[in-house]
Amino acid sequence: MTTTYGTATSLSGNFNSAANASYTDIGTIDFTSANIMDCLVEVTAQAGSTPSGNQQVILYARSSVDGTNYSDAGSSANVRNLRFIGSISLTDASAHRSTSLSLASSFGGVLPPKVTLTAYNDAGVTLAASGCTGQYRSINYS
Repeated sequence: MTTTYGTATSLSGNFNSAANASYTDIGTIDFTSANIMDCLVEVTAQAGSTPSGNQQVILYARSSVDGTNYSDAGSSANVRNLRFIGSISLTDASAHRSTSLSLASSFGGVLPPKVTLTAYNDAGVTLAASGCTGQYRSINYS
């Protein structure tokens, strides 16, 4: 088996200006068209002012086997129905970037057909008006 990396791709959405204690979908990734064994995600976040409380943004994933029906989402999300991907510590109002986060590891080693990434602002303040974005890169086999 040969391992190759796909092209780094920006997520389709962002979580700029996300209010504290809010969930924001930041992009859906489709794994149905290639031999993808994992996907690495990196997210950049920036607080709009000095963070307080937990000082973090938490990244979750919602999955779908049919591409239409996803696990809980939005302000009524039940966190127990989401998969924890990782978090970004926000200790000040500067931009902070996560490490590469594996999606397959969050799903027990097997990627579902489609995944929507969801950011939860737990920084204690509204996030910055720009710069809260992410990207992903597939790990493929042949």
